[in-house]
Amino acid sequence: MRPSSVLVSGSALGLNVLPAGPYGIIFASLYQFYTLIPVMYEFKVFGIVFTDKIFMYLLGGQV
Repeated sequence: MRPSSVLVSGSALGLNVLPAGPYGIIFASLYQFYTLIPVMYEFKVFGIVFTDKIFMYLLGGQV
């Protein structure tokens, strides 16, 4: 999909601009990380189960 067609189809949802920066690459990489890399270990913190992937998700969430 070309950027102009994204703007046209996204304008109905209120998306009028495309943000500059590496957001597309970062979040596409996080999606690939989520789907392709298996969970190696799990751990609990205060009864909540986390996996080893949580650290990468926290880094992506800072963006």
